[in-house]
Amino acid sequence: MGASKVSDKIGVLKALMEKADTILIGGAMANTFFRAQGIPIGKSRVESDKLDLALNWSIWRRSAALDFCCRSCGGSGGNPRGRGDSKHEPARAKHGVSDGWQAVDIGTATIRALSEEIAKAETILWNGPLGIL
Repeated sequence: MGASKVSDKIGVLKALMEKADTILIGGAMANTFFRAQGIPIGKSRVESDKLDLALNWSIWRRSAALDFCCRSCGGSGGNPRGRGDSKHEPARAKHGVSDGWQAVDIGTATIRALSEEIAKAETILWNGPLGIL
């Protein structure tokens, strides 16, 4: 599951928790889960009103965040689409995203981990993007 908002996916996630062996969460909506766990996310998009929901979901306890691709936001919020002249750097999820930076995509370790999980799947339901790069 990807995209920007947890609130758009609540019903689908709850239904899948009863049926799916594995649920992979990425995109900006993952930031809400990171923040709920106390992981710094810098200037990344988050749904502050969904933190309690994200913290209490058993779905998070079964997940493992690895890394992000981050971009510098600069003083004015940076390039809104994460492209062009903005500076990009990798960040480990266990350390979070630094102030002044924004998570804009999954990193190479996450790509490998997701690829391994997807390769084991018999059925895949994909919804939403995992980044903008």
